[in-house]
Amino acid sequence: MNKKYKGLIEFALSSIAVVTFFALRFAKFSPIVGSNWGCFSLADVVMPLTGTLGLGLGACAVLGRLSYKALLFNAPLTSIVYYLPGFCAAGYWSKKGPLFRLIVPIGCMVLFVIHPVGFHAAAYSLYWLIPVGVYFFDKESIFLQSLASTFVAHAVGSVLWLYSFDMSAAMWIGLIPVVAFERLFFASAMTVVYVSARETRRFFVSKIFSSSSIA
Repeated sequence: MNKKYKGLIEFALSSIAVVTFFALRFAKFSPIVGSNWGCFSLADVVMPLTGTLGLGLGACAVLGRLSYKALLFNAPLTSIVYYLPGFCAAGYWSKKGPLFRLIVPIGCMVLFVIHPVGFHAAAYSLYWLIPVGVYFFDKESIFLQSLASTFVAHAVGSVLWLYSFDMSAAMWIGLIPVVAFERLFFASAMTVVYVSARETRRFFVSKIFSSSSIA
């Protein structure tokens, strides 16, 4: 009986999370520098957390966002490449090995620095040492895991942006303090969402279990 109730709770909470995730797409709060149309939304903040339920859910979230854009705004399917940052950040949470936590950020640093513009703004890519440091020195702190995952998304997104659009080295350098504030905010919000979801799940599971025990 307990397993039945637990399964129903998991399904209900997952359904609420999916609906909430897509609703957060409409909560836009910051324009993407260098873009005339792009804005960060709260969905971008919590996207990495889809990886806590497995990389498959992260992929579904990416495909869902792409389908939404394709149906409503006729976005080309090739734009899936621009959803890779969120997918890689979800992979950070889903996989404990070095691929997303070590190879991706270091690879992004290399790709950034070998670009003619990126070479003159190499200091910008030093942010991506944060996931590397967290990988080696701290695997317990939820905040640091959130910070590392949002910088993985930042690394992938920055490299894609560097190779796709024309921005000067001075513009990249000028973004360094903006990135610090932005990613600290993302990591803090992610931590709040993660802890809130974890405690909500524990509360409902404990309530159901205690009720079924009394019955």
